Amino acid sequence: MERPAQPAPPARPPQKKGPPPPPPPSCMVCTDHTDLIRACRNCPSHICQDCLRNRFDRSLEEPSMFPASCCAIIQLHTVLPEYSTDKANQYRRKFEEWLTPAKIYCPSPTCSAFIPERNVPKQQRPPPPAPSLQDLLLQIIDELFKCHHSRFFQGDYNVSKTLRFHEWVPKSIDLDDIKQNALNGEYDSAAKLTIDMSLIATNAKFVMGASHPTSHAAMNLFADYNKLLAQLTDRLVADTHNRPQITHQDIFPCPTCLIAICVKCRQKAHPDTDCDTTELDHEETLLAQYGYKRCPRCREGIKRMLGCAHVQCRCGAHFCWNCAKSIDDCMGDCVSDFDSEGEDEDMDEDMDEDEDEHEEIYEEAAERMSEDGSNRDDAGKSPRADSLTQGRSPPPPLSEAYQALRAPVNLDAGGAARWAGSGLNFGEEPKEPAVQVWSCQHHFEKFASPKDGQNYGNLGYMECNRCFLHVSETGVHFQRNPGAEAGAWECNDCRLIVCEGCKEHYED
Repeated sequence: MERPAQPAPPARPPQKKGPPPPPPPSCMVCTDHTDLIRACRNCPSHICQDCLRNRFDRSLEEPSMFPASCCAIIQLHTVLPEYSTDKANQYRRKFEEWLTPAKIYCPSPTCSAFIPERNVPKQQRPPPPAPSLQDLLLQIIDELFKCHHSRFFQGDYNVSKTLRFHEWVPKSIDLDDIKQNALNGEYDSAAKLTIDMSLIATNAKFVMGASHPTSHAAMNLFADYNKLLAQLTDRLVADTHNRPQITHQDIFPCPTCLIAICVKCRQKAHPDTDCDTTELDHEETLLAQYGYKRCPRCREGIKRMLGCAHVQCRCGAHFCWNCAKSIDDCMGDCVSDFDSEGEDEDMDEDMDEDEDEHEEIYEEAAERMSEDGSNRDDAGKSPRADSLTQGRSPPPPLSEAYQALRAPVNLDAGGAARWAGSGLNFGEEPKEPAVQVWSCQHHFEKFASPKDGQNYGNLGYMECNRCFLHVSETGVHFQRNPGAEAGAWECNDCRLIVCEGCKEHYED
């Protein structure tokens, strides 16, 4: 007898597989999985120590790649202490030069070394000018008008204007007269004002009598004047004592070659002579003449050969050619206010026409010089003339004189139409930059390292990007550098790290 068929067990529902585990982190450059570090503070990318050191090395070799960066600048402590000490010091020197907005270089052609701004004495602001004697005396007179004892010697109740005073005293005077005298500059000393103030009391006693209330008011007014004068004297003495002493330092030495440099014009020291900006003015004129502009960051002369208004300088600055603002700050509405590419080409064409016109003038001058020279050669020479010319070097050839007459030629003229098809390499189109340090407004907050177990570098070697003083996240001084500042501050935008003192420098 056959058994009844057993029902099949219900099928198990398919089990849902969980998401695959994330791939292990790898270097964004070489894809290696070992010795990784999160060097960039703006993105989660990893990079191995070898590639990170190579990035620092390349930044030292190529100015356009300085400083080492990813989405933001990469701090030097991420490669310390394994990084070469010499390279680390070289990087610090270049970083200080890169970070300085108004760069100063030694004016000696044989030196030309960068001079850090900390080596340049600050030009102290002069204190406000001291008030004049006239202003001080007017202050006293204005206070006297407010005294209740002065009511008989000003305005409607002025007894000095009565007929009796004018008839009995040789010189009738009141506060209104004294103020007008002060406004006219008749008091060149406080003594003269004191004489007129005492005359008010003398006249009142002479006309009204010593016991009259008007005489008492006049005497009290003179006492108020002496009190105000004493208070003013005490205040002037205190101001003079507390007035900051301005030390004028006119020169400072180059830290490399020790040549003396003028604080004002930054050229070689020139005692007893005014600053001469002729050379700088000539340079600015040439730049404008040939269509160059200065990089708003490093102040180098730049010529846009072709392309859009987004320009990248060798120093790494991205800016708008039209308005010279950082590319982060330019809103793109400046084309109508500044020269466009077409205007650049028109200027180049005008300069080409001027050069052709000058070429004709120079050729005519050379022909005349050649004719004059041949005529002189054909003319007879006296023996005396021959004897006088012996031992002298011959005159320069006409070709050299012709070259001396020539104006500088603009080798960059021609406009974009010429250079776009020239086959010359003017570099790659500038990419969209990360936040630029030189144009950042800097919003500093206390530095804080994420507590996620990732490697963010040896924070024990973190240092200020401006003065290179060691700083810490917690504010605890490191034993190897007891003089470190108490804490590190980081800009939320450009990731610049500074100490307390340098933070105040950027916030001033």
